[in-house]
Amino acid sequence: MLAVSEASSVEASEAGFAAWWDDADEEVSNRVCNIVGELPSWLRGTLIRNGPGRWESGDGTRRYTHAFDGLAKLVSFDIGAEGVTFSTRFLRSDWFEKSKNGAFPPSVTTGPVDPPWSATEGVAAALTGQAFDNTPVNLHRLGGGDRWVAVTDAPPLMEFDPSTLETLGRIDSSANAIVGLSRKFGVGVPGFEAFSTAHPQRHPTSGETLNYHLELRPVGGPVAHIVAASSATGSSTIERRIVGSLELEALGVPGIPYVHSFGVTEHHVCLMLYPLYVPFGKLVNGRGFLPQLDWDAGRGSRLVVWDLRHPPERKPQVWRAPACWAYHVINAFEEQGTLTLDLNAYREPSIVTGAHGFAYLPNMRGGPQALAKQERDAGYLRLQVMPQGGDPTPTRSASARWLDLTDAQGRDWTYELVRINEKQLGRRHRYSYGFTGFNHQQEGANRFGPGGAVVKVDSDAHPPIGGGGAPAGKLAAARAAAVAAAAAAAAPPRPKPPSVTVWSSPTDFPSEPVFIGRPGATAEDDGVLLFLGYDTLKRESFMGVLDARDMTERARVWCGSRCCVSFHGQWIPAG
Repeated sequence: MLAVSEASSVEASEAGFAAWWDDADEEVSNRVCNIVGELPSWLRGTLIRNGPGRWESGDGTRRYTHAFDGLAKLVSFDIGAEGVTFSTRFLRSDWFEKSKNGAFPPSVTTGPVDPPWSATEGVAAALTGQAFDNTPVNLHRLGGGDRWVAVTDAPPLMEFDPSTLETLGRIDSSANAIVGLSRKFGVGVPGFEAFSTAHPQRHPTSGETLNYHLELRPVGGPVAHIVAASSATGSSTIERRIVGSLELEALGVPGIPYVHSFGVTEHHVCLMLYPLYVPFGKLVNGRGFLPQLDWDAGRGSRLVVWDLRHPPERKPQVWRAPACWAYHVINAFEEQGTLTLDLNAYREPSIVTGAHGFAYLPNMRGGPQALAKQERDAGYLRLQVMPQGGDPTPTRSASARWLDLTDAQGRDWTYELVRINEKQLGRRHRYSYGFTGFNHQQEGANRFGPGGAVVKVDSDAHPPIGGGGAPAGKLAAARAAAVAAAAAAAAPPRPKPPSVTVWSSPTDFPSEPVFIGRPGATAEDDGVLLFLGYDTLKRESFMGVLDARDMTERARVWCGSRCCVSFHGQWIPAG
């Protein structure tokens, strides 16, 4: 039994967690922060994060009920020699200006709106979709210059000033078109850009921004494009070129695949097409497309790989992969002819489509009973293929392996919003870092928040697939499995090798950790992790600073108020 004081603390923490998901209307500039602990002397720069700050319309007539739909709000911690200052400001999108004192304009939404759109509003949402400009998910520096934009899984790019968080305006309209013309009855019918990803990637050598764009064509079905973009500082234009395309109907994809991220190496772009589809007829009914996504596990996934050294007209290579789904690609890299794609993956998509999925506001505010039903976050799936060596197996399937995420006490972990040392992007990495709301440290319980953990995974704790990093063929894999089974039967079970270390708290809820390397460091994990945390008892947010090597807490930088929920962030070094 919990003591009375403990029970009261738990109830206060749960109430504080629910309040964290309330609208956060405060805007502030350069508030001096209180630092507890000691920041590294070399840590100079700005952490900027993006997330939703408001879910209720200004006139109170309607609410979004999924976190992904909230109005975008930026948060920054500026770290200098004299201390740290905190700022937060809404992005002044057209959506924000219309909604701050009035009604939400009808639009396609990720989650339900309350009340749902009427039939008339649904038509308006379909006709005005390209006017949507709310970008509450991620941040990116466009290749070719120093222009910063806020992004989401749609084409809009909202530029902002990283030093003031001032909104500079929507700039994707200044980009050259990438859509083509389909011929019908001798008439050219143009397509339009419908979806993109909230995780543009910077090419490791050219510096160009690469992203996935989905073109919807009234004739001929949707086309997936990989697009390279750049824009010089002070430029009024964005130059774009298609580096690879794929007609999805030709691959047997039955609709619009839900894609949130992809992988990039020096020579390849890796796109996973999961058997999770956006239903055409349900985009504008006010119930949100996430809970209405179609899941067809029997189709399996497809790994599509474009070789950037080939002309864009050349078709990509395609491999079969297990039925799975992932918000986030951890990394992609090439070694000795083998291409590896690491995914922060789920075996099925209940985290998105299920009644107890993450970031649905009724679940987050629903108290202990709702939190107890929360779907677990993701695991670690490693796929490997040989783009230059012919078919890796007779059935042209990617080698696939789920890596164990186990700590030294034998406890199994999951995580989300995973990041790595960005110097390793497109190269082999060893460490990855994410957060989880499932904090195993609460008396050994395996339950969702309000406390959480930051998780460090060492993928080198697992031997490579097939030996030497090369994918095993079907026959070789079968033989290896038989040998392993015989060895397992002859020997007592051995504990899984630990691959996870954590920082955790019973009352603090963390977010995505961003790695910043120590200047001059040679070890991949020599640096710190910065995350935006929320103390559910104090109801105050802070920037947490962890030593990435051993996951110990070095400092907390208190911002003086409750911040909005935050998804992704970027580090901008000083100077």
